[in-house]
Amino acid sequence: TPIAESLRLAERYLRTEVKDRFGVLRRQLSDEEQTLLVLYKYQRMTSHQVAEAMSTPKDPWTPQKVRKRWQRLKDHIAELAAKQGLLETD
Repeated sequence: TPIAESLRLAERYLRTEVKDRFGVLRRQLSDEEQTLLVLYKYQRMTSHQVAEAMSTPKDPWTPQKVRKRWQRLKDHIAELAAKQGLLETD
Protein backbone atom coordinates (compact mmCIF):
# COMPACT_ATOMS: atom_id res chain seq x y z
CA THR A 1 0.00 0.00 0.00
CA PRO A 2 1.17 3.57 -0.51
CA ILE A 3 1.11 4.29 3.23
CA ALA A 4 3.23 1.23 4.06
CA GLU A 5 5.71 2.16 1.33
CA SER A 6 5.90 5.73 2.68
CA LEU A 7 6.59 4.40 6.16
CA ARG A 8 9.34 2.11 4.88
CA LEU A 9 10.96 4.99 3.01
CA ALA A 10 10.73 7.23 6.08
CA GLU A 11 12.28 4.55 8.30
CA ARG A 12 15.11 3.99 5.81
CA TYR A 13 15.74 7.74 5.63
CA LEU A 14 15.78 8.07 9.43
CA ARG A 15 18.17 5.14 9.80
CA THR A 16 20.50 6.71 7.23
CA GLU A 17 20.25 10.11 8.91
CA VAL A 18 21.07 8.63 12.32
CA LYS A 19 24.00 6.68 10.86
CA ASP A 20 25.29 9.86 9.24
CA ARG A 21 24.96 11.78 12.50
CA PHE A 22 26.79 9.03 14.39
CA GLY A 23 29.50 9.20 11.72
CA VAL A 24 29.91 12.91 12.46
CA LEU A 25 30.04 12.08 16.17
CA ARG A 26 32.67 9.37 15.59
CA ARG A 27 34.87 11.85 13.71
CA GLN A 28 34.84 14.07 16.82
CA LEU A 29 36.66 11.36 18.77
CA SER A 30 40.43 11.40 19.12
CA ASP A 31 42.48 9.01 17.00
CA GLU A 32 43.06 6.86 20.07
CA GLU A 33 39.33 6.75 20.86
CA GLN A 34 38.48 5.85 17.27
CA THR A 35 41.06 3.06 17.28
CA LEU A 36 39.76 1.71 20.57
CA LEU A 37 36.19 1.80 19.23
CA VAL A 38 37.14 -0.10 16.08
CA LEU A 39 39.27 -2.73 17.79
CA TYR A 40 37.13 -3.39 20.85
CA LYS A 41 33.63 -2.93 19.47
CA TYR A 42 33.72 -3.57 15.74
CA GLN A 43 36.60 -6.04 15.51
CA ARG A 44 35.49 -7.65 18.78
CA MET A 45 39.04 -8.02 20.04
CA THR A 46 39.51 -9.01 23.66
CA SER A 47 40.92 -6.52 26.15
CA HIS A 48 44.19 -8.48 26.06
CA GLN A 49 44.36 -8.22 22.26
CA VAL A 50 43.53 -4.52 22.30
CA ALA A 51 46.16 -3.90 24.98
CA GLU A 52 48.76 -5.61 22.84
CA ALA A 53 47.72 -3.65 19.73
CA MET A 54 47.60 -0.27 21.50
CA SER A 55 50.78 -0.59 23.57
CA THR A 56 53.88 1.40 22.76
CA PRO A 57 57.16 1.47 24.67
CA LYS A 58 56.24 4.89 26.09
CA ASP A 59 52.59 4.01 26.75
CA PRO A 60 52.08 0.37 27.72
CA TRP A 61 48.47 -0.77 27.84
CA THR A 62 47.05 -3.47 30.08
CA PRO A 63 43.67 -5.22 29.78
CA GLN A 64 42.55 -3.18 32.79
CA LYS A 65 43.55 0.05 31.05
CA VAL A 66 41.58 -1.03 27.97
CA ARG A 67 38.45 -1.66 30.03
CA LYS A 68 38.80 1.66 31.87
CA ARG A 69 39.36 3.61 28.65
CA TRP A 70 36.43 1.75 27.07
CA GLN A 71 34.13 2.85 29.90
CA ARG A 72 35.29 6.45 29.55
CA LEU A 73 34.81 6.27 25.79
CA LYS A 74 31.25 4.97 26.14
CA ASP A 75 30.48 7.81 28.56
CA HIS A 76 32.04 10.32 26.16
CA ILE A 77 30.06 8.98 23.19
CA ALA A 78 26.83 9.09 25.21
CA GLU A 79 27.55 12.70 26.18
CA LEU A 80 28.24 13.73 22.58
CA ALA A 81 25.18 11.84 21.33
CA ALA A 82 22.94 13.50 23.91
CA LYS A 83 24.25 16.95 22.95
CA GLN A 84 23.49 16.20 19.30
CA GLY A 85 19.99 14.93 20.08
CA LEU A 86 20.78 11.33 19.14
CA LEU A 87 19.73 9.97 22.54
CA GLU A 88 16.65 10.62 24.54
CA THR A 89 17.50 12.12 27.90
CA ASP A 90 15.25 12.30 30.93
